[in-house]
Amino acid sequence: MEYSIDLKNVASVYDLHEAIKEALELPSYYGENLDALYDVLEDMPAGTSIHFVNCADAYDSIEKYMESLEEMCNEIENDIEIMFIS
Repeated sequence: MEYSIDLKNVASVYDLHEAIKEALELPSYYGENLDALYDVLEDMPAGTSIHFVNCADAYDSIEKYMESLEEMCNEIENDIEIMFIS
């Protein structure tokens, strides 16, 4: 599976998780935090590819949270590809 998560116009943590929830087609009960996202990504099948695109707005608005997101993605142990593309 390939997913593209467009972060253009993301100005808050809420916006970020809404974009993630929509792109990954997550249920309404998704926890909208990094711990919940970690669990979702750990359950993705091997070979999954996730591209966060148009990241500049998000980095401008929520830089520290984006850095935490990247760190968390680097900790995922299953065989999925996660990329951040400006």
